[in-house]
This record gives sequence, C-alpha cells and structure tokens, in this order.
Amino acid sequence: MGLATCHAADHVPDVNNLALRLFNEVGLVGLANAEFKLESRDDQLKLIECNARFTAAKGLVARAGIDLTM
Repeated sequence: MGLATCHAADHVPDVNNLALRLFNEVGLVGLANAEFKLESRDDQLKLIECNARFTAAKGLVARAGIDLTM
C-alpha cells in the first residue's frame, strides 16, 4: 500500500512477446508500455496496466541509454 519504492526493468522475452502481441492486436503505433505481474496462483503473466504515452518510467529508460526524443 502506498507509493512504490522500487522500479526495475529487465528483458524478459515472455513479457516482451505478450506486450508486442497486445500492441499489434489493438493496432497501436508509437511509444507505449505494458506492465505485467506474475500470478503466483497459476504462474501466468497478467496484464495490470498499459499506457500509450510517456510514463514515470521515462527516467529509467533515459538512464538505460535510450533516447526517446529521436
């Protein structure tokens, strides 16, 4: 409960494939992010949020060396 204290990013192929499938299915073009959570009850990734815009993660992306302004 409350504000998040940690924001981590990692390359997880299953998450990447799910997000790309979602974006393709809805016809999304441009910048977006999708957040998934691993459900411990069935070990399945569940979509918890999708944003087709800049989010608070843009600082993390910039620190990773990705220039979103290009």
